[in-house]
Amino acid sequence: MKKLLVSALVLGMIVMSGCAGDDPADPQGNLPTVQDLAIGAASAGNSIVITWSTVQNVDGYRVYFRETASGTWGEVGDVATTTFTHTATVAGYYTVLAYKGSDTSENYANPVNTLPNIVTTTYTIYDNYAPADYHSGFIFGPTSGQTGFASQTGFKQDIYAYDLSKGDSEVWLFSGAYGQFGNGNPTYMADPAGTYGYCNQYGTGQWYESYQLYSSDSAVFCALPFSGGNVIYVKMTNLAIAPEPLSQNGTMVSFQYEYQAMDNITVFTSDY
Repeated sequence: MKKLLVSALVLGMIVMSGCAGDDPADPQGNLPTVQDLAIGAASAGNSIVITWSTVQNVDGYRVYFRETASGTWGEVGDVATTTFTHTATVAGYYTVLAYKGSDTSENYANPVNTLPNIVTTTYTIYDNYAPADYHSGFIFGPTSGQTGFASQTGFKQDIYAYDLSKGDSEVWLFSGAYGQFGNGNPTYMADPAGTYGYCNQYGTGQWYESYQLYSSDSAVFCALPFSGGNVIYVKMTNLAIAPEPLSQNGTMVSFQYEYQAMDNITVFTSDY
């Protein structure tokens, strides 16, 4: 185990406590490394619960967060218990150090993260005025998606593209269980409103079964409720809305997406 001079440790702790959120020095203390760090089952929305096992005879624990795997750790909490709730504005990584006086854990706890699955394939769906053999429906999978015909009852879409009036450039996203082709799965949509790292939980804020897209839109949040009260959240990113070139009135919607695989958690990257 490495040791620091007491004076250096005290100085380091003063700097750390005076600059909450700054990157701490690499831990070089004598205390055990915190074990069993996990994202708690009580996490919901952007309230992320972090839990870990007790380290005996310590004063407390410092919780750190960073947005990327190679980013800078910033302190977000200092607690005497083995749980902490972080109000997150973006997905990322967490770690913990135990401390007693000026001494700390020898190493950071193995990090855990709330990162969504990033699906980089670009998918395109088409509204009801595009050619009839073009797919209008879409199913969000954890690591890949699937397009299909919303008009076919055997294809259980999460969303589909639809135009309410002929002869204009508008296009809507409809819930798979709503509207003319409502034979699919219920999905609700929300405006990012300039905040791309997280969304409200379904049931709070404004969620829609039909959502009008504009050419200026770059992202849309989707909530996919399941039986038992759990909800999976998706963020459609890199949106591109354009006329379908082979039809007079058709519109196409291209996108990628992020899939938050942890039930009821609404944090994503800040990308759009």
